[in-house]
Amino acid sequence: MSEFDADLYSDDDSVLVNARRRYIHRRWNLLHKAMVGSEEDVVKYLFLVNAGGAVAVLGFIGTGQLHQAVAWAGAALLFFVIGLLCVGALKTVVFHQYKRILEGFDSDQVSYLQGQMTWDQLNENDHSRSGISMAAIICGYCALLAFFAGTVCGGWALYDKYFYFKSFNFFL
Repeated sequence: MSEFDADLYSDDDSVLVNARRRYIHRRWNLLHKAMVGSEEDVVKYLFLVNAGGAVAVLGFIGTGQLHQAVAWAGAALLFFVIGLLCVGALKTVVFHQYKRILEGFDSDQVSYLQGQMTWDQLNENDHSRSGISMAAIICGYCALLAFFAGTVCGGWALYDKYFYFKSFNFFL
């Protein structure tokens, strides 16, 4: 049993209150760091998507040799962009989820420290706010499906381009 666990089972009320305050402080710090990290991820992602999209479009402009292969490559690019947008939506949903958990915990811990809420209510409320939202699940799976669709289209574009040149060389 750790020192923290021993404090929770002590008969001394002041020791129990101090242990609970340390728990509240650690939990708040954990939630705050998760929210700040999530916010930084969203900003990095948005920069990456915009810069990557510009590079991809510029690179794609110069490859107009085979119309059918370019069409499949364009479809692959479209699916990859859709996947990136889904990942961005996922990161945004997760950020707002962390924010909601932090704000709820912050409000509850103030109520607990003012004697308006019991320790059990504080923990039950915190537990009820935690979990994965349906929006996060949908965004994650849509990003995965878009990646698979982009991979298939990209593979087909390479297949078309390779066999087009093979058949062209065969007839020469």
